[in-house]
Amino acid sequence: MADDEGSEGSYHSDHYADRFPELVGKQAPLYKQASCFHGFKRMTMADQTEFEEAYPGALEAVRGLNPEIFQTYYGTQVVNIKTEFVENVHHAVQEKVWTTLEPISKRIMKVWAARRESSEKVLFLFSINGQKQYCGLAEMCGPWDPETLTEGWTDPSHGFKGTFPLTWIYVKNVPYARFAELKHGEKNQPIANMWSGQTISPSEPLGREVIQIYITAPHASNILAWPRAQGGPLGAPRSVSVNMHPHHNVRATRGGHAGQHGRAGGKATDSNWRAIENSQPT
Repeated sequence: MADDEGSEGSYHSDHYADRFPELVGKQAPLYKQASCFHGFKRMTMADQTEFEEAYPGALEAVRGLNPEIFQTYYGTQVVNIKTEFVENVHHAVQEKVWTTLEPISKRIMKVWAARRESSEKVLFLFSINGQKQYCGLAEMCGPWDPETLTEGWTDPSHGFKGTFPLTWIYVKNVPYARFAELKHGEKNQPIANMWSGQTISPSEPLGREVIQIYITAPHASNILAWPRAQGGPLGAPRSVSVNMHPHHNVRATRGGHAGQHGRAGGKATDSNWRAIENSQPT
């Protein structure tokens, strides 16, 4: 990209530093996850709640995710990831990798290669076809390795090749309805209609708005663990019974992050988030 900058009339950049130079050097906003009466964290802290898990250890896995405060840096790109099978997302959380078809992987690598600074992250926003909700957010923490064997995935097409290393940040269900007003492309298509591997927006504002909505939405349900009374992982009812004995009577953590800066996908904070937010430039 830099080689083309000197040619008049031939260079166009979707990089945020070129489109929004006023953002360069500024601190990105902090986003705070909303709470709700039937929130997942509150249920895990209840005296009597029996959980079911997608796989052994899934409840502990989700307790270590979903930080209450998160910061995405300017320049972060968001890639839409869709799959037909919830089991593939379970496997991705366990193995901390993702795999898909080779053409999609090459498309994602173009987004990765367009970064200029290490602080510019590539985030995967996951959804399962037919479920009408986003179910997870993870950071792509390294390039695609086309030589890695892909085992344990549901792949009817037999076309999956290689893997992307991931750092998981959130696993929670957020309905598409929360994103209904956001459109993309020349035809103003709903965000939910995007195909897998497509960048939500190469320009900054739309992608950040999608991430803000996802992060600030309350964590009411997820695809890893759920109260037995809920009856399944995909979509919690408005009222959830929590009057059964728990499998794990352990207090939930605030995102499971060691230290102030949390996971590599951005910055997760807890105790002093308000002081940090108030110190930002307007």
